[in-house]
Order: sequence, then C-alpha cells, then structure tokens
Amino acid sequence: MKVAVPVPPRDSAAAARSDSIRGIPDSLATRRARADSIQPPLALSELPPTIGVGQPYRWTRDSLFRTGSLTALDLLDRVPELTGFRTGWLASLQTASVLGDFKRLRVFRDGIELDPVDPRMGGALELHDAQLWQLEEVVIERAAAEVRLHMRTWSVRSTTPATRVDISTGDDDTNLYRGFFGRRFGNGGALQIGAQNFGSGARNRRTGGGGDGLSAFARVGWARGRLSIDAYLSRLDRQRNPTFPFNEADTILVRAESRRDEGYVRIGLGTPDAGPWVQAVANVMRFRLDGTGYVVGVDTTRDAGGVITALDTLVAPDSGASRTQYLLTGGFTRWGVRLSAADRWRVYAGRNWHSPAVRASFDRSWLSVSAFGERGAPDSTLRLDVNGRLQPLPWLAVLGAVSRTTVEYTAGDATRHVARGEVGVRLGRLWLTGGRVIRSGGEVFPPQALSRVPTVDFQAYAANPLPLVTVAEPRANGTVVTLRGRVYKDIVLDVHGTAWDAGGAYRPQYQTRAEVRLETNWLRRFPTGNFGLVLAITDEYRSRTLFPVRSDSSATGVAELFTSASNTLGALLEIRIQQATVSYQIRNALNREYELVPGIRMPRPLSFYGVRWYFFN
Repeated sequence: MKVAVPVPPRDSAAAARSDSIRGIPDSLATRRARADSIQPPLALSELPPTIGVGQPYRWTRDSLFRTGSLTALDLLDRVPELTGFRTGWLASLQTASVLGDFKRLRVFRDGIELDPVDPRMGGALELHDAQLWQLEEVVIERAAAEVRLHMRTWSVRSTTPATRVDISTGDDDTNLYRGFFGRRFGNGGALQIGAQNFGSGARNRRTGGGGDGLSAFARVGWARGRLSIDAYLSRLDRQRNPTFPFNEADTILVRAESRRDEGYVRIGLGTPDAGPWVQAVANVMRFRLDGTGYVVGVDTTRDAGGVITALDTLVAPDSGASRTQYLLTGGFTRWGVRLSAADRWRVYAGRNWHSPAVRASFDRSWLSVSAFGERGAPDSTLRLDVNGRLQPLPWLAVLGAVSRTTVEYTAGDATRHVARGEVGVRLGRLWLTGGRVIRSGGEVFPPQALSRVPTVDFQAYAANPLPLVTVAEPRANGTVVTLRGRVYKDIVLDVHGTAWDAGGAYRPQYQTRAEVRLETNWLRRFPTGNFGLVLAITDEYRSRTLFPVRSDSSATGVAELFTSASNTLGALLEIRIQQATVSYQIRNALNREYELVPGIRMPRPLSFYGVRWYFFN
C-alpha cells in the first residue's frame, strides 16, 4: 500500500540560493594549496669523521641550542685536554689552550679557516669570531695534538618561509636579541638573513669588562640537482670595556673595539656526505682593531708575510688586516670510505701561501681509522695525524691517536710529537674510557690580550713592558678519563677529567667537568612531539694555573703567576611547547670566588633567561 506524504512547496529564494551554491564549485575542494616544496641543498662543507665511542662531539642546530651554549667556548669546554680562559661574562675575552698551547685550537666555517688576525692575541683565535648562533651543524675533531672546530652555517631547503626570534635577558644588565629569516624559491633560489645584538655589564663599576656585540649575516644562492652556487656575508662588531683586577687599582685589561667582515662565493657539485663532490670557494676577510688611545712604540713579532702577529703590549694604535683565502677541495664518500684533498691558497702582505691537505678515513662498526696530512702556511708547518678505534667486542674498544708537527725555521726545524692511548669499556649504555697522553716539549706562545697594563706611569711601562712571555715547556705526561652516555632512559652523563703528572704554563694539573642531563620529549604523554624538557646540572673544577710573566725589563727574567683553584656549579632548564622554547640558566650558582686569569675576578651568580620562537610564515 502506498502512502502519500505531502511536501511543502519549495521556497523560491531558498531554491535560488541552493542553485547558486550548487553552481559554484567548492572553493576548499578546488583550491590549489601551495604545497611545501623541498629544494636541493646548497653546498655543504666537509665534516671529518668522529673517531671514538659513546656520544660523538657532534651537534645539529636544535641540539646545539639545547646545550645552553652562548659562545663557542661554552661548547668547547666539553672537550678533554682543552682549557678555556675568560675574563668575565658574555662580552669578555674568550680563548682556549690545548695541551697548554693556544695555537692548537683551529676553527673552520664552511671549510674556510678563521685565521687569528688580532695582533693582541699572539696567534690565538678570539672565540667570539666563531659565531655559534649562525650555525646548523658542528663537529669537534679531537686529534692528538690539536682540536679543530668544524662549523656549517645555517641553510634552508623549504619554500615555506621560516622565521625565528630569540629574546633573552639576565643579570649584569645582560640583554640578547636574535632574528632569523630564510626561504627557498621554486626555481631553486635561496635567501637567508639573520642578526644578533647583545650587551652586558654596561653599569658594572666593580670589575668592568662589560661590552656589546652586533653581528649579522646574509646568504643568497641557487641549487638545482647536484649543482649549487651561493654567496655568504657576515659582519661582527665587538666592543669591550676595560676590566679591573679585583684587588689592584693600578692595572687593567684595556678596552677593545674591533670589526671583522667576511664573505665568500662558493660553487659546489655534489655533497661530501655521499658520492663524489667538488667545491671552489673564494673568501675575503677584513679586520680592524681600534687602538686604546695610547701612542706607544713597542716591539712586534711579524710572520713570514710581514703581518704583525704579536705585540709586546696591549696598547697598540689602530691597525687592520685583510686576507683573501681560496679553497679548492673535492673527494669521494661511499661504503664507509672517505677520501678528500684540498688546496688552501691565502693571499696577503703581497704574497701567496699554499696549504695543501689530504684526508682519508674508513668506518665500520668494529674499526674506524682516520688520517690527515697538511702543510700549513706561512711557516710551512707539516702536520700528520692518525686516529683509530678498534672494537673487537660490543663492550670493549681500544682508541689511539698520534700527531707529528714539524715547524720550519730559518735556523732549522722543530718537531713535536703527541700520542694518546685509551681503553673503553661499555657499562650498560655508558662508555668508560681511560688512558695516557704524552706531549713532547716545545715553546708556548701566550695571547698578550690577557696581559694587564698599568694605569699610572704609563710611559715608563712602555719603555720596559712586563707582559706574559713565551716559555719553553718540557715534556708532559697525563691521564685522561671520560664517562659518557645514557645512565637510565633519558638521563645522560658527560664526564671528563685530565690529571697531568705536573702542571705547566696555561695547563692546570687537574681539570674535570661533569654534566648530568635529562632530555626528553615525554612521548608517552605527548605523542605528537609538541613538548620537550631539558634539565642539566654542570660542575667544573680546575687546579691553579700558571701564567709566566716577565719579572723585570730584561728579556730573561720570568716570574710565575698563578690563578687560584676554581670549582663552579651551573644549571640549565628548558621547556618547549610546540615551536616555542623557554630557557633559563644560572652560572656560578654557589657564588664562589674564582678567577681564570690572574687578578681578574669572575662574576657572581648570573641568571640568564628568555624564549626562542620558531614559526612558519
């Protein structure tokens, strides 16, 4: 049986609306969303293999910021046999010695070596020149005789614009601001810009040493397939106020103001991480040092090119330096084998200097071997390094490293040897290593920027300067111990200690660093990965450190000046929610009095906190 159901007449307006809606395609369904396109990468510099056990000394961009490191020295403090020196907080002078020698630390950015051109540093690099905030990946190469910091600058691959803003503040009038922007284009083009500005200690009348820094960079480039071309430009302006010794009124560390401009053009084919590759880089660097206001006639040390590398005092007039560095490099990477060769060509002081280098490595789960050879310029230093790891059992490893360095002088050659041997045992997910290091004797050159100058009777001092002096160090033997890896779930331990049979110049007899770290995304509670937590506590100790100084106006009188032993505690807390990270850290939390440079008191407890916010436009 059929039942008729009455249907009300259709409203004409509604019908019209329905017809109109039906006649217009659904805009959400038909709209062509601009898909995020991943473009081929720009050229990447070669990074050496990390020979060792446990967690490697390697950081990506995100993990680098999670360490809480504000400067390159903060990161390098994690390396055994390296001793960092600071004259204060964020704006202070920062440098480091390796095995007691300041020239054994070298820094490379995108394959270009950052040459130490500040005449007051005595051939050592002021580590503010290695701008950590611009980086995407960092590897610390721990050779027997040297520590090399290899850095890749930030690079983007997505056509979706990416922006990041960092804002931080803290004690001692500290403020820091950063901004990043980068994007790729559909035709393979790339645009990146960034800037950082910081200031601290502007009103510190107790010890001085405050200052500020402004740095910026820009990159434009293009990549298609395995071919890429890019240009990079950076500028670093730094200013540091005079630093006053705590218990003296007649000497200071003088003010410093400098500018370093650097830029390169790079053409690359392939990537060093896989297959054959080749790169050509042309880099120009200009450095300017503003004088202290004193006009002083002082003796200087010049390299073979006639460029001033050291001054007898810190009180120099205005000076500048300009260097061009060309790099042609290439290699092959596959099946665990890495082969590469490079020629580094420097042009300055009207002369050319070539530094050829070769590198070869082989990596398997049970065996890793790396060899590196280089003839440096302009002193024709010949360096030969071999590092190896043999792991016959999953819980046992034998590590070794040897280095031979020969420096050619007019009167003859000077050769130094360094050897390190270690045995590693795996305890759960922790690796415990221990061994011995042997370093032959030789001269140690100090950075005169750590010397103090008098505030009174300056002309008398100019005639008879009493700065830090170069000394001949005897052979040194020491013991190195590390404990690195996961203790339980997301709790990580990073401990290293060095004990020399006897201390030496710029080399404390005992030095340790221990960090306990909790780093988790708590995926069981936040499976989307929108939460992150970092909590770290760090303890650092070093025994007293020798600084040899000239004891009188003669060239032979040397006095021994020591810092006191130091023990400091620091902490870091970071909480990430989606793309925003809130960070807090405190240094010298126990308010201990200590110094890393004789007479220069380090700051009281310092808190530093802020936010890092990364977002897509």
